[in-house]
Amino acid sequence: KSFFQLIDFFIFKTTYKIVGYVGLWYILQEAHIVSIGVDVGHRNCGLGKFLMIAAIESAINKNSEVVTLEVRVSNYAAQKLYSKFGFNKEGIRKNYYLDDREDALIMTTNSILNLNYQNFFYKIYKNELEIYREFS
Repeated sequence: KSFFQLIDFFIFKTTYKIVGYVGLWYILQEAHIVSIGVDVGHRNCGLGKFLMIAAIESAINKNSEVVTLEVRVSNYAAQKLYSKFGFNKEGIRKNYYLDDREDALIMTTNSILNLNYQNFFYKIYKNELEIYREFS
């Protein structure tokens, strides 16, 4: 085989696809989820929950008081996910999204440093790990 054939084979075998991501900003005592996404072909398999777990655990470890985010008012699936993690609807940002001027719903947790919230959160965390272990 020539050198170029090995390179082509190597590149083909090591191509990875990003299927989920989450980004956070830390501002004073607030963690703000600026972006979260899961590839369409990988939705409804628990990846969004694990991204939320990672984001909230990171915020707890950085001693953030609350976690906030914006979500499209029409994105009911995401709102349901965030509600499961204790996010509450706090307000509206009018014409927030540039592509279609859709409003954004502001969602925020109560204090994530509160022992009640942490017990609630780690119960979700443990449950999701058990589900993952059952199916892997």
